[in-house]
Amino acid sequence: MTPPPTPFQPTAPAGTAVTLFVWWILVELQSLLPLPSIQLSAGWRWGGGAIFLADALLTIVWSLRILATATRDGSLATSGPYAFIRHPIYAALLWSGTAGVAFAASSWLVLLGAAPLSVLWSLVSQADETLLEERFGDTYRAYASTTGQLFPRLFGLMNRDADNNHDLPAGHD
Repeated sequence: MTPPPTPFQPTAPAGTAVTLFVWWILVELQSLLPLPSIQLSAGWRWGGGAIFLADALLTIVWSLRILATATRDGSLATSGPYAFIRHPIYAALLWSGTAGVAFAASSWLVLLGAAPLSVLWSLVSQADETLLEERFGDTYRAYASTTGQLFPRLFGLMNRDADNNHDLPAGHD
């Protein structure tokens, strides 16, 4: 029997809005205050920014495709980027998005903004994880024990099974 769909939770859109606002504030502060900037040529700066932002966009699109399939099937998303981290969309915004904006704006301040943003996304993730644990129970707990929340677990990457099933209970791969 397929579990009922999880009700919409506004935490992710709010987290995204806060992230965009923090990036904007930090870029503005960088331009107003006499702070050191990232010293790169325009080509490296825009090229690096484009690479990181493209990585964020591609990871988000890939993750949404996997998530859509899992949602349609009533299953837990554990393949694609979800094989490495539990919240690849949030991680893409946090890590690649922040790096892309920092490069494009030549802003060390934006790059340092990843620290408070990681706290924000960790809190958003915890809210999602509570719902996922309620919905998928032991399957989710087994999956969570082998993957990182917003950054891959090095230990988990080295010890994953060849079939990538995250040691899920029988019938849940």
